[in-house]
Amino acid sequence: MWQTTGILFTFITALMLTFVFFYLYTQEKDRCFIYITGSWAIYAARFILKAFTPADAPYFVATLHHLFVILSGYLLVYGVYCFTGKRLGNGWLIGAIVAAAVSVSAVFGVVTPLTAVSAAFFYIGIATIASGLAFLTLRSKLGSGIHILSAAMVLWGLHKFDYPFLVNNHDFAPWGFFIGSIMSLITGLGIILVYFGKNRRELIQLNTLLTEHLNEKDSLVNEIKHRVYNNLQIIDSLLYMYPDEFSKEGKLFVETISRRIKIMGTIHQLSVPSIQEESKVPFVRFIRNTIDVMETNLCSGNDCIKLFAGMDEENVNVSKALEMALLLHELVSSSHINYEPDTLDIIISVSRLGKNVTIEYTCNASPRKEGLQDGNAAVSECLIAAFADNLDTDYIYEHSEKGTVFRINVSDELTG
Repeated sequence: MWQTTGILFTFITALMLTFVFFYLYTQEKDRCFIYITGSWAIYAARFILKAFTPADAPYFVATLHHLFVILSGYLLVYGVYCFTGKRLGNGWLIGAIVAAAVSVSAVFGVVTPLTAVSAAFFYIGIATIASGLAFLTLRSKLGSGIHILSAAMVLWGLHKFDYPFLVNNHDFAPWGFFIGSIMSLITGLGIILVYFGKNRRELIQLNTLLTEHLNEKDSLVNEIKHRVYNNLQIIDSLLYMYPDEFSKEGKLFVETISRRIKIMGTIHQLSVPSIQEESKVPFVRFIRNTIDVMETNLCSGNDCIKLFAGMDEENVNVSKALEMALLLHELVSSSHINYEPDTLDIIISVSRLGKNVTIEYTCNASPRKEGLQDGNAAVSECLIAAFADNLDTDYIYEHSEKGTVFRINVSDELTG
């Protein structure tokens, strides 16, 4: 009775661990778990076979029991070696084949039954001990707790060696099964705890690596920011290398270009915090800040640019926001060149129209006394067309002595 109870307890333990490891395999997709699952499943099946085998059953049934033992040991050591990252040598497969051959030969009377059962349990004992020692390779990563699992597996493996000699001892056999079930439970739960501990260590390492990469990204963004701004400064400085060689018209042209470069640099500086933090920028606020920069440089401090926001604040991809800001800058610069600065009356409106964000630019002003500068107008039109093409949308641009009208619909995909 007690022996039957011990077998039942061991079977339930093995079956429970089979389901636990199979569940881990389905969740984690770690192939190592499928080998360990197979080991526990065959270990459980072995006890079903033993419990329902009558005493007068043919010997080949006992041989099948021995083969289950050998296969369970091989799958266990295979799964543990896979889990710990060790390479399983061919010797384990050869040893399993030899132990199986010895067990099968007992059916034909070549070896004694004791030799057959000893071959099977010595193999699984050695496999269990080797699995316990394999876990020691993780002690530097998982700490001293791994020693408990290793010691339990080594003791369980040593316990396998006494099975051939004590299985028929009715006084000891029930205790042997109980000891084996406790060791198997400790082993199974220990492997699970080690697995989660290993995952935790790997997650900490990945988090540290990710933090380092993010810090590197911030450094790279800062470097790009400085390089872009410095390159604009260099270009601006190069414009003034030979000031005496310019005509009056040339100097005016250089001053115009220089002013544009300075404004572009300032607009770029406005976008840098968004590039570093989240790659999004509040659209209306960004346009308003851009207008403040242009008023400071082009309107002599006068309130010549008015913004009407007919939409709620929305986040826009910072690269697209920068292109729209540079587009508006080009429009304002063109108006500043072609019209009398003191008469500039610029209205910029942004609104939501269905699924699109609409930007409308209107400039009412008096033309310069020397008339419209066709060359600058042509350059401005080319730049405006280039910015609009980058935004991948259609636009309306009308430029005359009475003023400038510009309208563009920005796709809803740019916001979010």
